[in-house]
Parts: sequence; C-alpha cells; structure tokens
Amino acid sequence: MIGLNLEATSLSGGRVGGIAGYTEGDIVNSTVIISGSIVGTSFVGGIAGYSQGDILNSDVSIMNNISGVSDTGGLAGRFDSGQIYNSDVLIVNSSILDGLLAGYSYSGNIIDSC
Repeated sequence: MIGLNLEATSLSGGRVGGIAGYTEGDIVNSTVIISGSIVGTSFVGGIAGYSQGDILNSDVSIMNNISGVSDTGGLAGRFDSGQIYNSDVLIVNSSILDGLLAGYSYSGNIIDSC
C-alpha cells in the first residue's frame, strides 16, 4: 500500500492495525491518525497487527491509548521480516506496549525510526 492516509476513532479485536490486521506486502508513505484507542488481544499495531513486509516512510499518531495482551507495538504488533525505515510513532496518552515500534520482532531491520 502506498500513500494511504487513515483517520479512525477507535479500533479493536485480534490482529488489529490502523491499515491492516495482517500483511505480507509493503506499507509505504502512509499516515495513520487514531483519535481514540486501539485495543486488542494479540498482534496489535498502529499500522499493522502482524507484518511480514517493509514499513517505509510511514507515521502513526495515537491520541488516546494502544493496548493488547501480547505483541503490541506502535507500528506493528509483530514484525517478522523486512525493514522498518524512517517511520515514527507519536502516542499522546499512556499506553501498554511491548515495544514502541514493534511489539515482537522475529527478524528484519529497524533503521532511522523512533
């Protein structure tokens, strides 16, 4: 997916993400703004709940809360391969995360991201 801009009030469920619950493709030049909360069981992320592709030049702003039982991250709940490059996360209020960018990273690279 290239150049997707999404604004949502809240998201919930398992394998939940602002753009995709599960993706094997790349997410490029995308912006996700969640004005409410993202709450899920496992694989919870601002962009993707479970990602097996690149996340490039993409940003997430979560105005309230992101939380999950396991594998919860600001960009991806679980990140299995590829790279996260030049991507940022902004969380305004407190959140329960396993990791700011990725809740669980099996393999891949995280470069120039915060």
